[in-house]
Amino acid sequence: MEEKIEINEQNEQQKKPQKKPMSPKKKVKIIIASMIGALILFALLIWLIDLIMAKRGEYTPPPPVDSSKLYETYEEGFDIMEYEEYLELNRTIFRYDPQIGVTESVDDESCHLYGRPFEIMYNLIKAINAGDNVAYNSYMGNSALCKGGFTQQQIYDIVIKTYRTERVNGENGSYDQVIFEVTYKIHENNGTFRNNIEPDVSRPEYYFVNNRTGDFKVMDIRDRGY
Repeated sequence: MEEKIEINEQNEQQKKPQKKPMSPKKKVKIIIASMIGALILFALLIWLIDLIMAKRGEYTPPPPVDSSKLYETYEEGFDIMEYEEYLELNRTIFRYDPQIGVTESVDDESCHLYGRPFEIMYNLIKAINAGDNVAYNSYMGNSALCKGGFTQQQIYDIVIKTYRTERVNGENGSYDQVIFEVTYKIHENNGTFRNNIEPDVSRPEYYFVNNRTGDFKVMDIRDRGY
């Protein structure tokens, strides 16, 4: 009787499917998939940390470039509007509308047609170009963004893009906000206005324009749109 039971147990074990050993190719695929998954999770974590830091206002602007790459400040009496090398560059201010994918030139007579936030950005560019820190500061709603004196800036290849329009629910009520992506280059940049880009190099800046305090003002400037 005991022999029959042992035989039956052996038969049952023989009937059970045997696991095949995992092939080397499959092991490699699993390892690669695990590594990719870990990298995706790490990138997502970094993005979430950046997002949380941005919402808390814990933002650090890009560091200045090596001062040896910047130009000397202008001599007294120098006027960039009489400098032929600068006048040959494209100094037109362009507006880009992502909704219709159209880029168009804007001037003093047409800038108001696109709303007060855009008009502020247009006049801000004009103030930078003229080296007028008083006019520049008048558009700031955050004193931390105000500038001391700076020289005229040989800016060109200027594009103001409406990056995002939104209604924000703040602690003291809701308000309208437009985020503009602004790109331009500074010919012979001397760093008196912006020292985080090299001469003739473009790096986008994002201007947060809202009416949280009543009138539309620039409340923040970042190198990212969030």
